Amino acid sequence: MVTVTSGRLSILAAVATLVSVAILITVPGPAKAPYYQPVNARDTVAMHGYDPVAYFIDGEARRGSPEHTTTHNHFTYQFESEDNLAFFEADPDAYLPEFGGFSVYGVTKQKTYDVNPEVFNIIDGKLYLSRNRKVQELWQVNPEGYIETARRVWAEIPLGR
Repeated sequence: MVTVTSGRLSILAAVATLVSVAILITVPGPAKAPYYQPVNARDTVAMHGYDPVAYFIDGEARRGSPEHTTTHNHFTYQFESEDNLAFFEADPDAYLPEFGGFSVYGVTKQKTYDVNPEVFNIIDGKLYLSRNRKVQELWQVNPEGYIETARRVWAEIPLGR
């Protein structure tokens, strides 16, 4: 027969506790989905297939081609030409629309409104898209104020709202 003294019992309890804690620390918890900033995309094609570089190079909205594409942050961008694709790949942040390509006005209301890619503004070297011309006129009354407000609330907008 084995007798366990209170001193041995305390040591066994301490060892069991340490083993339990070690197991809890090393067992991974539930996997968290990666966070991606919302992007206005249908079937992962961003900007309704419009070429983000053309706004800056040509000063107008132009449709991209499925022949000239790249993937950036899990979304596909289409380009009018190989040259525009090369410009984008060299510096995507220079050409991506602000607020994920959603309506600036909508973002100020904490909404992700779709846009008409042909209704846009370039302000201080940044591309801003609008839902339609009427909405564009609303925020153009005070573009700096709307942009500042949109920047403040953008990080709080959950995907799909």
